[in-house]
Amino acid sequence: MPRDQMPDVLHAVSDWLPLSYAIDAVAAVAAGDDGWDLWRPMLVVAAFTAGALVLASLTLRRRTP
Repeated sequence: MPRDQMPDVLHAVSDWLPLSYAIDAVAAVAAGDDGWDLWRPMLVVAAFTAGALVLASLTLRRRTP
């Protein structure tokens, strides 16, 4: 379902999910866009990736001999 046709509540939730931005980035590449239309969703996906890696690293136990 296109995000523009979603109910307001679902559209607001989709703004917080990284897959929405990944789809926007793929659509921008397919359309031949460049500049902010392409880099904004890619930066959001990169930020989600970095945040997930930081959270994952905080859950690991430290092993010091």
